[in-house]
Amino acid sequence: MRTICLSILIMIGFTLLSTAQVKREIHETFDAQPPHWSWAGEYSDQNLKRTYGKGMIEFKVSNGNNYWTLAYRPIDARFDWSVSAVTIMDVSTTNEGLGLILLSKGEFYIFKLAGGNRSIWVGRWVEKTNTWTTMSAPGPNNSGDRFCDCIKPNGSPNTMTVRGSRGRLQVVVNDSVIEDHALNGNFSGLSSTIDAVGILASGNITGRFDRFDASYTERPLPIVPNAFIGARKTLVKELVGPGSRYPVMSPNGQQLYYILSDSATSDNIFVADALTDSTWTKGRNIGTPLNNAAPNNITSVSQDGNELFLWGRYNKDGSSNGGGFSTSRRTADGWSVPEPIEAPPYVNRASSREECLTADRSVMLLTRDLEGSTLGEKDIYVSFRNADGSYGPLTNLGRNVNSPGNEGGPYLAADGKTLYFNSSHDTYGSDDVFVSKRLDDTWLNWSPRMNLGPTINSPTWDSYFCIHPSGKYAYVNSSDGYNDGIIRVDLPQDAASRSLLPDAIVIVKGRVLNAKTKEPLGVSIRYEDLATNTNIGSAVSEPSNGAYSVVLTGGHSYGFFAEKQGFFPVSDNIDLPTIKTYQVIERDLYLEPIAVGSVIRLNNLFFDTDRSELRQESGTELQRLIAMLGQYPGMKISIEGHTDDRGTDAHNNVLSQARADAVLAFLGSKGIPPARLSAKGFGKTRPVVKGTKDADRQKNRRVDFRITEM
Repeated sequence: MRTICLSILIMIGFTLLSTAQVKREIHETFDAQPPHWSWAGEYSDQNLKRTYGKGMIEFKVSNGNNYWTLAYRPIDARFDWSVSAVTIMDVSTTNEGLGLILLSKGEFYIFKLAGGNRSIWVGRWVEKTNTWTTMSAPGPNNSGDRFCDCIKPNGSPNTMTVRGSRGRLQVVVNDSVIEDHALNGNFSGLSSTIDAVGILASGNITGRFDRFDASYTERPLPIVPNAFIGARKTLVKELVGPGSRYPVMSPNGQQLYYILSDSATSDNIFVADALTDSTWTKGRNIGTPLNNAAPNNITSVSQDGNELFLWGRYNKDGSSNGGGFSTSRRTADGWSVPEPIEAPPYVNRASSREECLTADRSVMLLTRDLEGSTLGEKDIYVSFRNADGSYGPLTNLGRNVNSPGNEGGPYLAADGKTLYFNSSHDTYGSDDVFVSKRLDDTWLNWSPRMNLGPTINSPTWDSYFCIHPSGKYAYVNSSDGYNDGIIRVDLPQDAASRSLLPDAIVIVKGRVLNAKTKEPLGVSIRYEDLATNTNIGSAVSEPSNGAYSVVLTGGHSYGFFAEKQGFFPVSDNIDLPTIKTYQVIERDLYLEPIAVGSVIRLNNLFFDTDRSELRQESGTELQRLIAMLGQYPGMKISIEGHTDDRGTDAHNNVLSQARADAVLAFLGSKGIPPARLSAKGFGKTRPVVKGTKDADRQKNRRVDFRITEM
């Protein structure tokens, strides 16, 4: 039976942090596997057998190694704390035994009792450097194992307590204090924070733990109070499989990629397609050429879903060509053989690494443990793409993102500025999911990192968080009862929760079609800021069906256009000064073939009401027309102005003619010979649709050009 007791001690007045110091206790009698412990399940192989029975947990170790079971808890070691266990060593010799283990900032503090020679050993193992230090009071001949007659021999129970109070650490065995140290020097890591407590079996031993107890004060974590209250977790059955992990969602929310360990030799990439915002098809192996004999994984997806960024390099036959990065594009026949991306050659001291790219590939975020880093262990860095397509030097994102622990699993949301990642510091478990928001375009200024809180994070391991563009659903890996699966989290939308979610976006999607034949076209789509006439990003349409999507954020008036050889670049526009809620807007784009008789609307020409002067935002559209006239020197066009049905015929005729003349004058000022141009205003006599709604009238207010000669 297991119980946790808590009591409120004192209120703390800080912003965006847990709002009280909480006293907690753990009492575990090991009647069954304790919930929310790591490495606690029953297990058996040639080296270790871990079982439960008769109210105890039993370890049988045959390879002489150390095995532990941990309860991750955020312990504030500035307050009094204690950890204790009742052990029974059945078979052990010399210094082999059972004990307690405490984890603080990557350092494991071990307190071990050996029944064979009735001794104690206290030491520390630093995971990063794999170094061991003996810290117990010296035994005979200055050995690390010291005999104590209070320690009972094999077959008898021993009760050991490790406690910290008023700057000192004591080890008590069967009511006798046998170690007493100041909490400084080698023990300084236990003076401020403890990240996990647990039990240990060391050496070739058979032994049991009868109970475990802990008392501590929970340290305040950087959370938003009341965020994600009521968040609901569900195992996504369509994604279940061996080692199912690392979900990566496309920015348009249409695909969810992940990896399965379904091969004896490697991890393979799987993909599921969206049925709704929160349901998926059964995941399927993405196949060759993306999967090969090496470990395979997808790090990011382009905003249109038609380009993938992958671990590793590939040969032309799709086989592995070692480490690095690659990119693959969707074709009419499937995915192309990945091509390499050049990244900076830094030496990573960590055993793992992760990467993600912005939707336009201009920025890479990546995790590395680099020589000389002063912030912690594995950190998140930024690298910018060079003109030749390679990526430049790494710059640490700084203390608002990185901690003294390990960071990993970066995922940039569809808004391009909300970064989710996992961290081993300030956590409820071994790793928690955090969020930070980019504050400017330097990529070096970020909001202080926030833990997503105890309804998202568990007392075990949580990582690889990705989120639907609507902000309503997230997908994450957790070892808290969800092994071999990916969890969907239904996210509350209250104000506190929204502060940790991405900014609202608009997805513009549709199909690109031949205006004459209605056949789908695979084309390049660019979008621009009309106010500054600057390019913002690009996408491509899927060759097999012409489908495209672009992700737009607030604060801009956008123009977007599709271009393909032999067609005039068709354009459209959308004004998004602010975006309050997630939206999906459907716009099909029809490309008109360049041929005599073709009539093409210039959608991104702008005039003030009842005026004929071209606005600045019209510049990019007219430059595309000039480029086409330069490409076809024999082409002649007629510029045709039209109005809606409001106003008098005379007024509309004059206005439409004046606007057509304004376009003609602009082209002439850029060197297009007058003989190739003509202009005619038709007033309201040639509507493209009949109707009096604003949308109908907007379609009729237009400037077209007609190709009259080639």
